[in-house]
This record gives sequence, C-alpha cells and structure tokens, in this order.
Amino acid sequence: MVALAPLLSVSPALTTLRLSSLRVGARGMRCVAESLAAAVGGADHSRLRVLDLSDNTVGAAGAEALAAGVLAVAPRLSVLNLRDTALGDLGARRVLAALTAAQALRRGGGAAVAGGGKDANDSDGGAAARNGDGDGDGDGDGDGDGDGDAATAGGLTQLDLSGNELSPDGARWVGAFLRAAGRHLTTLLLDDNELTSAGVAKVARALTPDTTPALTTVSVAGNGVGGRGAVALAAAAAALGAVTAVGLNENAIGEGALARVRALLADNVLGEMSDNEASEDEDE
Repeated sequence: MVALAPLLSVSPALTTLRLSSLRVGARGMRCVAESLAAAVGGADHSRLRVLDLSDNTVGAAGAEALAAGVLAVAPRLSVLNLRDTALGDLGARRVLAALTAAQALRRGGGAAVAGGGKDANDSDGGAAARNGDGDGDGDGDGDGDGDGDAATAGGLTQLDLSGNELSPDGARWVGAFLRAAGRHLTTLLLDDNELTSAGVAKVARALTPDTTPALTTVSVAGNGVGGRGAVALAAAAAALGAVTAVGLNENAIGEGALARVRALLADNVLGEMSDNEASEDEDE
C-alpha cells in the first residue's frame, strides 16, 4: 500500500478508486488518505467520485484517517463503499461526519471541517453551509470551471455501510447524516449489522420527502429487526414515493408485522422475505 501512495499523489484526474479486498488496514488507509490529500505535484482529488474500500479492515483508526483526508477533500464524491471494513459505531460516526462536511463544502465552495467525526454530527442539523458556491464563475457548482455540471456537483448518491457491526447508536449517526446531507442519496445499504428495531427506527425517522427525496433503495437485511422497526421503515419508504427496493429479509419479523409491511409496500419492492423468524420477544 505504501508503494501505491506515490501513484495516488500524482493522479490529478482520478475519479474512481477501487481498493476492495486488498488488506488495507488502518496504516494503509492513512497512507492512501494522506496521499490523496497532499496534492503532491499539483494533483487535485476534488474530482474523486467513486471510492471503494470494501472488504478491508479499516477499523475506527483507519476511518479517522479517511475522514480527515480523503472525504474532506472530495467534494464531488458520489459513491462510497465501505462494506465489511470493521468500522464499528465510532468509525461510522467519523466517516459520516466527514461526508456531511464534504456536502457543506460542495454547497459553500469554502472550507469545511470534518474534525475526524468527533463533533460535526452532534446535532441533527449537521455541518453548516454558506450560501453560494464561492468560486466566482457563476455556475453554482463550486468548481470554478463555469460548466454548472449538476451531476458532478451533486451530493453522495450511494452509500454502503453493510457488515460493520453498527448498533442502534451507530444508527443515530446515519440518521444525522441523512438529515444533513442525504438529499441526493439514491441507495443506502446497511445489511448485516446489529441495528435491531431500535436502530432501524432511528434511520426510518430520518427518511422523509424533505431529507431523502431521491432514495430508491434501502436495505437493512440481517440486522435482527423485529416488527416495530420493519413497519417503521416500510412506512417511511412508502411515504417517499420513489423507493423501488426495500431489503428486510433475514430478520425477526413476525407474521402480524409482516402483514402490515406488505400492506405498505408491494411485493416487487420487498423482494425475498421468506427468511424471517420472529423471536419470542419479537416487537409486534
């Protein structure tokens, strides 16, 4: 990974970076983040749009480097895949705070402080943003080239935090991010965590036509979700209107709650739901 760092630091046109399943640990993540942030040789990684670090043990320490480096200087980031990276609640908080800061930078065209994710999401409002784009070209996209490219100037569209041992506390930070910077998000994947109904309900409360109007896919499969969380998510997805896929399989949804979910969402939206076995204390 150290050998890769010099190549990253001199790649001014980099838009996609895929480092999946490369055993990138916390130390390797720091190398990548520092290289992307350094702008050695005039490289400008504000054009980075796709970042895939899935199946690496990034951990909370690596997430801090990621937050302070890559995301803070990637105002155009559109796709972030951190599936199975051992973030935990703390690492997710740091990453989500940096994403919120990047969104503020995108809107304001000025400095936005990620702060390693320690304070930026302490309120539901997230990071503040200044009016205007601040680049002087009048196009509103903040890049100074005058092209007004809405597709590249928009916010994050795809976020995958599956398989990161997120608890209901981690769901709190997901909700805060959605309220502050989820307007462009189309895909939210939170599969195979430990959210339970309590965490999924927190996420569901953040999914509204005002905060996530573009959302089409949301999945919380394999989270120990009971009836209360499933119905809350189904109701939120139905209210959005544009959602075409909701993942709720491999949970603990009882027959009564499942019937209410099916009343809210069409079968083609729910997909496979056969692997649901309610526990004795399942929250109908």
